[in-house]
Amino acid sequence: MATRPARNCPVDSANYTSEDATLSGAFAPIVLQFRSTGTLVRCIVGDREILNATETMALVSRRLTAPERTARALLRRLVRAPAGPADDETLTGLGWSALSWRQAEGEDAAIQIVLFPRQAHSAAEERLNAILDNAADAIFVIDVNGLIENANPAAHALGGWPPGSLVGQPLTVLMSANDAHTHQVRVARYMETGSSGILNVGPRPLSLTRRDGGRVSIELSVGEATIGGAQKFIGVCRDIDERLRVDAALTLANQRLRQQVQELRTLGQDLTERKRDLQERTREAQAARQQAEQASQAKSRFMAIMSHELRTPLNGVLAVADALAKRPLPPAELEMAKLIKSSGDALLSILNEVLDLARVESGALSLDPTPIDLHQLVLTVGEIWRFAAEAKDLKLHIECVELPEAVLADGHRLRQVLSNLLSNAIKFTERGAVSLRASGDRNSDRVTFSVSDSGPGIAPCELQRLFEPFVQGDATTTRRHGGAGLGLAICKELVAMMGGDIRAEPGQQAGSTFTVDVTFPRASPAGQTPAPSASPGPIDFDPLILVAEDHPLNRRVIAILLDEAGLRYEFAEDGLSTVAAAASGRFDLILMDVHMPQLDGLEATRQIRALGGEAAATPIVAVTANASSEEIAECLAAGMDGFVGKPINAGELLSAVANTARVPHPRARRES
Repeated sequence: MATRPARNCPVDSANYTSEDATLSGAFAPIVLQFRSTGTLVRCIVGDREILNATETMALVSRRLTAPERTARALLRRLVRAPAGPADDETLTGLGWSALSWRQAEGEDAAIQIVLFPRQAHSAAEERLNAILDNAADAIFVIDVNGLIENANPAAHALGGWPPGSLVGQPLTVLMSANDAHTHQVRVARYMETGSSGILNVGPRPLSLTRRDGGRVSIELSVGEATIGGAQKFIGVCRDIDERLRVDAALTLANQRLRQQVQELRTLGQDLTERKRDLQERTREAQAARQQAEQASQAKSRFMAIMSHELRTPLNGVLAVADALAKRPLPPAELEMAKLIKSSGDALLSILNEVLDLARVESGALSLDPTPIDLHQLVLTVGEIWRFAAEAKDLKLHIECVELPEAVLADGHRLRQVLSNLLSNAIKFTERGAVSLRASGDRNSDRVTFSVSDSGPGIAPCELQRLFEPFVQGDATTTRRHGGAGLGLAICKELVAMMGGDIRAEPGQQAGSTFTVDVTFPRASPAGQTPAPSASPGPIDFDPLILVAEDHPLNRRVIAILLDEAGLRYEFAEDGLSTVAAAASGRFDLILMDVHMPQLDGLEATRQIRALGGEAAATPIVAVTANASSEEIAECLAAGMDGFVGKPINAGELLSAVANTARVPHPRARRES
């Protein structure tokens, strides 16, 4: 048999197995090429080409399992038949199908006929059906009369139709009356002019009418195909309802965020203008010192009030962003949620600094000394900032030398000072190392803390100004590293309240060193107060919580956090309704806003404690934006059991629930 590699074979038979060394397997198609006169030019099977007509007929006869005479008669009919699928009873009876087409006159092979076994065709149909049945998108096959010839399971599910019930239905059953009219006009124009405006132009947003009359937003792509010699239209639909909802929610959130950013910018400009006005008045009225001091205190009160009021919308931003970041969002949306959260945290840090500075300047901030372990406190602060240092490839050295075993000091405020100094050192150091050294004095109660870095250093003329509010080293540093310039000013005030001193000096070779000298009275080691745990304990019961909160946004925030934790709750919107609800004794914990209309949280707590019985023993946790030690003391004196600040942190809230809520007794479980 004379054979050679095939040229321009239009049939891919790479997936068929080999029958022998020359020809492909039993399922390989047979490609026959003829001149327009009916003369055989070549035969192609798999990757081989046969040029001998006698051997070609022998091959066709053998493959069709028919006499050679029958094969010759069959080929003559196929050569004379019109282009397209062949309708030949003999060929069908032999289990084969044929497809033919014509090329321009003068071509080497003007007529091509492909013979292929029906088994291969059936396998292809099975593969196609499997793809359609498992496709996530809805797929419709429509004839030129607008009737649905085929629809996959996703199409039936999208329209709310039982499986198979769409076949034979007009396509307009999936459209509203207006859409159906528009569709018919376009189909008529296409049949007349060949132009529709919707074929092969990419996905278009539309609305699909479900069987129950509901509407579904979809993206539709329409293409044209010839199936079995007949013109068909293929429609592919994708449900985009959820995507549109997410897009709308993100658009609204972005608009609100831009509005809040603008409000904060306006607030910042207002604060800056007020500060300049106060400074100018001080220079012009040195003789009126007392009046200038009163104006400064008024400024501090204004900053505190504005910081307090900003916490309510910021509370919503942080809680919603935190809840979104914990959900299985697409990467782009998740990144946006995390960006909102990190930006909100940065803003909260600035607000806390503003509030601390305002409290210090107005004399509202006081220290709360307790016995503490200095050595453990220094190590804890170092470990907190080690991750930030390692993220910049910086070495962090912590050293404790001859520290007293226990001293009487405000551990929270001391940690705040050391954390601020370490934060600045890491922030402004690009390479090298940062160190924190704490050393005691055998002959006195003085303790020295020093934080050194290998950063760019500080100009001598700037050293003293660094401890003034809203001041940083230079404008370039401010733009690059951010910050409001309040941290060192707060550190200076806190150290002064401790009876100590803070100073900045250039480093021996590079960078700078900040030193704090404080005298702490010695304390008994047995009286040390352990550091509070920030992680919530396990909630192994199902408490019912009463949330007393008058502001709608704060109620929504608390609802989001409690829903995320799977906890039950009810709301009361003022102090009077809170007392009335608590009197039932149904609740295992009350989250009490301190500032409410009609009856504030402090008085509501006193009245609940006076109820008697189980209701009077219900644990109460204060929830308020004023986190001063004075207000905490007032809450505890009124009979509250704990405190959670605003903006509300999910971990702190759940920790308060886990550590404070009482385990419901059996009767309370049954009644709830």
